[in-house]
Amino acid sequence: LDVTVPEPLPTDHCLLTLDNCTIFPHIGSADVYARHQMAQICVDNLLNFFSGKPMAHQLKTDNA
Repeated sequence: LDVTVPEPLPTDHCLLTLDNCTIFPHIGSADVYARHQMAQICVDNLLNFFSGKPMAHQLKTDNA
């Protein structure tokens, strides 16, 4: 597991006792490929923003 609620889990949480469960400190996306893709999304969004184009993954709010 990469994400838990709550995070971190309490030291007495039942998931921590399971032999078939590995819990990571929210680093599941920390490989070179995933980080490269995240960086590319940032670059693409910056280029789109400054060109007046819509950005990928842009959040829409009722206030905007």
